[in-house]
Amino acid sequence: MKVVALGDSVTLSYGNKRSPWISHSWPKILERILSSQLGEYVEVVNSGVGGDTTRRVIERLDKDVFQYEPDILLIMFGLNDALNIYRSISVEEYENNLRTIIELASYRGIKAILMTPNPVTEKYIRYENGKSLKKLYLYVERVRKIAEDLRIPLIDIFKLFSEDDFYRDRLYDGVHPDYTGQSILASYIAHSLLNIKGCKTVKVRLHDLITVWADGMYNAFTDMIEWKGKYYITFRQGTHHFIPDAPDGKIIIVSSNDLKKWEKVAVLEVKGWDARDPKFLAFKDKLFLYTQSWSPEKRIHETFVFYTEDGFKWRGPFDCGEQVFWRPRIYKNKAYVVAYHPSKRGAWEGDVTRKMQIDLLETSDGIHWSKVTTMHRGNFVNETDILFIGDEALALARVEEWPRKTLILKSKYPFREWSVHVTNETLQCPLLLNYKGEIFALGRIYTMSTKDKPFLPEFARTALFHLKNNMLKLLFEFPSAGDNAYPGAVFLPSEKIAISYYSSHEKYVNEVDTVNRYRGFIRDYAPNIYLAIFSLNF
Repeated sequence: MKVVALGDSVTLSYGNKRSPWISHSWPKILERILSSQLGEYVEVVNSGVGGDTTRRVIERLDKDVFQYEPDILLIMFGLNDALNIYRSISVEEYENNLRTIIELASYRGIKAILMTPNPVTEKYIRYENGKSLKKLYLYVERVRKIAEDLRIPLIDIFKLFSEDDFYRDRLYDGVHPDYTGQSILASYIAHSLLNIKGCKTVKVRLHDLITVWADGMYNAFTDMIEWKGKYYITFRQGTHHFIPDAPDGKIIIVSSNDLKKWEKVAVLEVKGWDARDPKFLAFKDKLFLYTQSWSPEKRIHETFVFYTEDGFKWRGPFDCGEQVFWRPRIYKNKAYVVAYHPSKRGAWEGDVTRKMQIDLLETSDGIHWSKVTTMHRGNFVNETDILFIGDEALALARVEEWPRKTLILKSKYPFREWSVHVTNETLQCPLLLNYKGEIFALGRIYTMSTKDKPFLPEFARTALFHLKNNMLKLLFEFPSAGDNAYPGAVFLPSEKIAISYYSSHEKYVNEVDTVNRYRGFIRDYAPNIYLAIFSLNF
């Protein structure tokens, strides 16, 4: 399927604070969501031109639309037609031009879909105490009228941004959706298009995005929990992503009562080790924190555990053995974790052995663990989350053997025999959620193939999927770039979900030095810790 997005600078969508990269603009995010949801490649052609109007676009329809022979044409104009002091046209001509575009598209068998323009806010340089918004609204009403008259689908972007203060604030200059706005637009348009095609999907609404920690250090690998009435986020802090010859990392724990203001409550260290990938577990009136750690001296990974009974005083570290724990989960009166480890020492220094395995471990006290079974061996399998649903277990496993498609593993109690299925997506640092009986997954995805290429900032993103029939269906890409992801999650009383994650995107959104922007060395990324609050509607 092919879609052409036709419009002005809001459709063009990259440059300045909108997006440093075409691949993170809303048409490209839309392309990835539609392709994932429909199970086929969907091409979205960006035919946005800055400053364009419905009068000017008619002259370029052959070149920018019809030559592509699209199945669907998205039409979004109005900002310049109504408000551009040099190019504005009457609302009557605006309506006639839109009708002409639709007629020309329909004659060629192209399904036209109208989109209202987004509103303008007081940040707009010619806002004129609200008069601009009132004038624009007249043009918006014409779009709605045309859609009703011609019985063609309408995607109401004006309504989307007008009814939500958080969304209105995403219009960074009062006109253009910012970097976060690209993800909001893409998800909303994708959901609307899929509904038009008769495909029922989950609607994602982002309610807030909070910077939890930004101090110039290399902050990465998060987890999150609500415990005894407080929220806790943990992450690794170092000077670089990974230094094989130095114990660079320590674990930071921050706490909040309201998810807005965060304070540091603990710094945990494993002396002589690089502490990494912290994970929380609330178990038997204690809050445990597990960190897989790297020894520059021994050249091995081991997992250590700390615990607290009050949230302030921490005991540990206690050694859990030469393996890498992922995310512990509780089943009945025991805790379980999927652990991975290289088949020999040195595998984390470039020796990409394909003999790795994942084991299911169990504990009754949170400190002493025993092996239940080996779940899978091979494929360079590693980070694996597990979720218990009744007496069944579902696991999602990262693999590094090309083409790196994530594995789904399933079992029933006593969890000794596991089936394995290959999914359709590459998802790293997986996090599984069971929300209202539906399974969702979060983690890191790639916007393009990285095989035999340097790892550039725009390649990776933090994303949300719906897991159905052993397939991962992309729903939303959170504002993220560079070194990013490794989410943690908490269900909130308001039927919202909070996720922690890390990302380097703010460094690049405001970056003007393109040489720095495209450095392939992740030590330059210096990520921050973020908290996204969103809801899911079925």
